[in-house]
Amino acid sequence: YGNIGQKKKVDATELNESQIASTLETNILHEPLILALNKILASNALEMTSYETSSAVIQSLILVLNKISLTKDCKQLCEFLLDNVFKGKMLTTSKDDTNNDTLTEDKENVLQYESSCRLLETIILVSESIPKVFKKCKKILDGNLYDWAIHPIGNFALQKFLDVCDDKELIEKWYESFFDNNLEEILAAGNSGVILSLARVVRRLSVKQAHFLVAVMK
Repeated sequence: YGNIGQKKKVDATELNESQIASTLETNILHEPLILALNKILASNALEMTSYETSSAVIQSLILVLNKISLTKDCKQLCEFLLDNVFKGKMLTTSKDDTNNDTLTEDKENVLQYESSCRLLETIILVSESIPKVFKKCKKILDGNLYDWAIHPIGNFALQKFLDVCDDKELIEKWYESFFDNNLEEILAAGNSGVILSLARVVRRLSVKQAHFLVAVMK
C-alpha cells in the first residue's frame, strides 16, 4: 500500500510539472506577441499603416493573435486600427475616369495606399469571429460600395467582407440598393472577383439568388 501511495504521489507531481512547463512555454511564446501589440498601440498607427513593411508586420500579428485564440488582444488591435486609422475615411474613385484609377488628393486618406487597403482586408478576415470589429468594418464599406467595387485594390476588401458576411438583411439591402444595377460596371472594371464573392454569399445565405441570376444573364 505504501508503494502504491508513493507511486500516485509521483504521478501527481509529474502531472503538475507538465502543466507548469506547458504554461511557461505558452507564456514564453505569447510574451513577444504582447510586446509587439503594446508597441503598435503606443506608436503612430497612421504612419505605420502607410508603409508596406510595417503594414505587413501588423497584418501578420493580427493573423497570429487570431490563430492562437488571443481573441481579446486581436480585438483590441483591430479596434485600435479601425478607430485611429480608418474611421471616417472613404475610398473615392472618379466615376468619369475609372480607367486611370484616380483617387482623391486627400493626403490624410490612408485608403489611397495599397498597404492600408491590404491591412483592412486582414482585419475584415478575422472580423468573422469578432462581432464588434465586423460591425466597424461594415460601417466603413456601407454607403460607399461603388468605389470599393470598382477600385483595382479596394475591391479585394469588399470581396473579403462578402466572403465572411453572415448578415442576410445587410446583403439583401446591398443587393437591392447597389449590386443589382451595377454588375456590368463591376465587370467592366475587371473586378470579376467581386461578382464571384457576391454569388457565393447570395447562395450561402439564400437571398436574392433569382435576381442575381437574371442580372448576370442581362
